[in-house]
Amino acid sequence: MNIVFWSPLCGHGATTSNLTCMAIMSSLLYSYRTVSFQSGFSNNYLDQTFLGERSNQAFVREEFTCYADKGIDGVMSSMALNTFVCEEMEDYLVEIVKGLNYYIPSTKRSNEAVFTERMATSLPKLLESCGREFDITFVDHQGSQGRISDLLFENADLCVINLNQNPELIHYAREQFEKVNCGSKVMYIIGRYDESNHYTVKNIAGKFNISKSDIGVIPYNSEFMDAVLSGRTKEFLKENLRCSRRSFNYNFMCEVRELTGKLLTKAGMINV
Repeated sequence: MNIVFWSPLCGHGATTSNLTCMAIMSSLLYSYRTVSFQSGFSNNYLDQTFLGERSNQAFVREEFTCYADKGIDGVMSSMALNTFVCEEMEDYLVEIVKGLNYYIPSTKRSNEAVFTERMATSLPKLLESCGREFDITFVDHQGSQGRISDLLFENADLCVINLNQNPELIHYAREQFEKVNCGSKVMYIIGRYDESNHYTVKNIAGKFNISKSDIGVIPYNSEFMDAVLSGRTKEFLKENLRCSRRSFNYNFMCEVRELTGKLLTKAGMINV
């Protein structure tokens, strides 16, 4: 199962934090084995949301930079050398939730052209390998990346379009998405959602002719955002998974739970 989280512009749809939240919650709530990676060369926000400053610690630099045998760089290098073994997939990953949730650290290379070519060449086998070892593969994909975009959308089982409450961005996202060849199911997530904003789910659904059932939200929550920026997303979600009604985070977690169920139902992973 491949779920692609997409936004037409980097930094405007909370794409990476939305993906991280859904990937971890899919493991915590439904015990799905999930793996996440980003398709792009720059803006390695996925490392930040999963590990924060820990991704810059010496042991991470040593493993992922000096020896280059881990993370996406290691995967692509071993595929290029025909030494990649699917059953050893976890050797390239960082475990986030024990036995369930993993991510592939982003590139540490400095040559974008080489990375892009290697990613496009490796992507079909990478998706196939992830599909054999994990229940769900989450891909963080932003903007348009030519051949990489084509491959991802062709292999997506579900495409999640990440938006904010800016009507101009919503219009632009739908306009750009119409240009891609995506035959998968589609749903929308509004990140950092503010119920007091004029563009509520109901108004967005009406204005842009989107089924309300295809829209989910992750509300703005200062503690969640602090956790994302410090690489404590997993800890925040685990600590608040069973929080009481008196908790500051209760409504946020209710929305996140509902969205996780909606996303997995849309993907065909669970039946309501």
